[in-house]
Amino acid sequence: MRTVASPLARRLLIGGVLVLLSACAPELSSLQDDPMATGTLAGMEEVDRNEDRGSSGGMLGKPEPAKVLRIFEIPPDEDPAEVLAEALVTAEDRGWQVRSDNATGFVAERDLDDRLATLIVSLNDDADLGPAPGLYVSLRMSVD
Repeated sequence: MRTVASPLARRLLIGGVLVLLSACAPELSSLQDDPMATGTLAGMEEVDRNEDRGSSGGMLGKPEPAKVLRIFEIPPDEDPAEVLAEALVTAEDRGWQVRSDNATGFVAERDLDDRLATLIVSLNDDADLGPAPGLYVSLRMSVD
């Protein structure tokens, strides 16, 4: 026997899906508006970008954070260590608090719209993973 959903049930289902999808959009928008997610960095233009609105995980799934990934190619005449150091200073100037750093990258945090956001900046020297030398800038919003 085939069950046919009533028009009201279909509207409620569609409305619920739209509410779930829109629940993650503000977090992505907050990340997109952050200065580390826009414009140039250390004088470089980004060569690739990936954005993910994240998900609430639904009823039984695992929540996924909203995130923005930016990839920069470091010009041959630039020292990757100097580019990384400049990116760290830029992050601090833009309101990020550096929590840890080393020769290959750093992690910083800040409050964005009453949620904790994490910034991970790392050098890439493996051409199989993208531009090498390259700089990867990842912004993520915390998941409640």
